[in-house]
Amino acid sequence: MAELNYAEKMNIGYENEYSTDAMTGGPDKRRQLYYQLIQSMKKAESVDIIVSFLMESGVRMLLKELEHTLKRGAKIRILTGNYLGITQPSALYLIKRKLGDRVDLRFYCEKGRSFHPKSYIFHYTDYSELYIGSSNISRSALTSGIEWNYRFSSQKDPENYKEFFTSQNLTYLKMSFNSVLYAGIVTLVTLLISYPTAYFLTLLKHRQLWLMLIVLPTWVNLLLKAYAFIGIFGQNGSINSFLSFLGVAPQQILFTDFSFIFVASYIELPFMILPIFNVLDDLDPNLINASYDLGANRWDTFRHVVFPLSMNGVRSGVQSVFIPSLSLFMLTRMIGGNRVITLGTAIEQHFLTTQNWGMGSTIGVVLILAMLLTMWATRERRER
Repeated sequence: MAELNYAEKMNIGYENEYSTDAMTGGPDKRRQLYYQLIQSMKKAESVDIIVSFLMESGVRMLLKELEHTLKRGAKIRILTGNYLGITQPSALYLIKRKLGDRVDLRFYCEKGRSFHPKSYIFHYTDYSELYIGSSNISRSALTSGIEWNYRFSSQKDPENYKEFFTSQNLTYLKMSFNSVLYAGIVTLVTLLISYPTAYFLTLLKHRQLWLMLIVLPTWVNLLLKAYAFIGIFGQNGSINSFLSFLGVAPQQILFTDFSFIFVASYIELPFMILPIFNVLDDLDPNLINASYDLGANRWDTFRHVVFPLSMNGVRSGVQSVFIPSLSLFMLTRMIGGNRVITLGTAIEQHFLTTQNWGMGSTIGVVLILAMLLTMWATRERRER
């Protein structure tokens, strides 16, 4: 019975709730996963426990609170397996003996495939919580063992969205502005280069060969191209070596806005050239000849005939360049040296460094909305 009253034995009063989202175990009882789980069980309408193994010591700790949860009418489901043969049959028998069929207890068993999840899911009237981390159900994992578990709550997502728009110094809005600004500059630069290039290609005899040479760099991995430009723009790179040969001191080219825009534009060029070339190549030459017959010069023909008829290719090119440029993060680090901070960089930071997955997801949603807005703004418009 002593183990069934583990909360009292540890001198943790249920009424003195201490909530934390990070549970690391150790001597601080409030940082132990067990304490947070029993607080969640007290309010949950349904409980789902998915762990790779069960041990009798852990089951005995949770048994009393599981019993109280069932008496309130809540549903409990437990899914476990026999990962590395650790699950104790006595733990399974204890659950069935004390709780019977009121608990949906299932056992995962598939040969040749490991079962290694650790998750505790609680559903309440108006929100849900998810604990995910390293703890299976054992006394050590739930209390003093060194573990790492984190709680996610559906209630906190609105806070993340609020933080995006009200963060100190409007950090995320500045990132959004930077993302749109740099993506716009890259798109404009590629358009100014791509349109005359695509037009010139349509006049060549072996246009498909030249087009293939333009597309060829896209077959090279982006990371390799970034490293190539680091070698070109670096202090000891090709450009500075040439400047030194001319008697000019080495310049800081790498890790600047210029280097980022240059490399990003180079990488995106084929995606702007292709749709514009396809539209111009399919243009009916009789329309151009008719324009000349009506007295229009080359500039008027281009302005009133060629360019309007090629707008679908331009729109496709803008979509193909602007949308990916919004979320660039590898080039901002390797070429821009983190001087260029965009939403893509922020998402990478939140997921891989700070592990603030809620905020990272929020920024991702904002980025998706920006992409949808871009697609809507550049959609094909039909004349009425």
